[in-house]
Amino acid sequence: MNTFNLKLLTLLFVSVTCLYFCSDKLNVFPILMLGDSLTDSSILEYNNQPISTIKKCQKIKNVAMVKTHKCAGDMMASLLLRFAENHKLEVLLPERPSSVVGYSMKPQFRIQNPSRLPNGKFQVMALHTMYNYNYWNSIMETPFTLIGLTREPLSQFRSYFYYTREYFHGENRIESKEEGLSTVLEQLQLLVKGDIKKIDGFDARRYQNIMFVDFGGYDIKEDIDVTNYVQQISNNFSVLIVNEMFDESLVVLKNKLSWNWEDVVYQKMNVAKSSAMISFTQQEKEAHRLFSPKDYLLYEESVKKLNKDIEKIKNFNEQLSEFKMLNKKVSSFCQNANTVNAAISHLFVKDVKYNCNGFFNITNFDCKKVSQGILQYVKFHIDQKEKYK
Repeated sequence: MNTFNLKLLTLLFVSVTCLYFCSDKLNVFPILMLGDSLTDSSILEYNNQPISTIKKCQKIKNVAMVKTHKCAGDMMASLLLRFAENHKLEVLLPERPSSVVGYSMKPQFRIQNPSRLPNGKFQVMALHTMYNYNYWNSIMETPFTLIGLTREPLSQFRSYFYYTREYFHGENRIESKEEGLSTVLEQLQLLVKGDIKKIDGFDARRYQNIMFVDFGGYDIKEDIDVTNYVQQISNNFSVLIVNEMFDESLVVLKNKLSWNWEDVVYQKMNVAKSSAMISFTQQEKEAHRLFSPKDYLLYEESVKKLNKDIEKIKNFNEQLSEFKMLNKKVSSFCQNANTVNAAISHLFVKDVKYNCNGFFNITNFDCKKVSQGILQYVKFHIDQKEKYK
């Protein structure tokens, strides 16, 4: 062996030894960043297993989501934008930070922030825009997976009403949102009976079949066409996330897209206070069902589809328990990450049965990602585009 080769081997041995024994201080190893795919052929070992031999998830990465109004859309959008960041995917973005990329009754919208990919396509859509498959298919990398969000319609109506505060202006100004909602629902009962033609000071059409419109059904009128369209949505969307079964929906999403638990852990955002969660009378429920029948059809089909998907997943209840346990640990770890336990560099959980790598690992840095809001993510992705143009 010549002198050069001997020096090279000695240098390699010293480097690997230093990396192994100094890793805790350097915070280099065994840290694995959230979303890393473990494709490195490094000789370093993790849990006495070469990284190159650890099982890898063949993740589905091209994803387009219908971000319906007030259906946990910000949480899901942040989750998808985090996934896009971790996997360096091209995202459909507005020109400046916003949760909307294009929303109108037209079948397509102007792309404000062009793709950097050679073919001009996008890999992730996560912001507000009305669903239109033909147009989406023309701007997305194919094949891509469709995700939709739904919520119990009257609960969504309440949340959207509180958000827009439409009835609190002008001559009919009402200070209390609870009183405003009660007044509108009372008027709504008269409207569906035909006793009145409109609700003064309130644009009722804006609140009618909100989810169905977001899913692109704004011009579908006939009952048979509505039923067929809802069935098309059920058939074409890989996952229809149900707000009232959010964790269950994410377990289904994780299975269908071959993701890791690190990809779907979350922290709650924009959750209404308990004082806002008033109950409804039977008359109010019936009136709203008559007012927005398409939303109820869509929601009930979503619940039906989700339950069918759950039945197809082996050991679903075990997976759900594992996910809830990990999400709880993440919440606790991330709450402490910026306070008394800031020195703890990462949360590592071994023997994670339903993660394809067999373990779960996130870092302090990942906590910032998990808790980051949608506008922060949009700004990040816009800045990245500007930086690497």
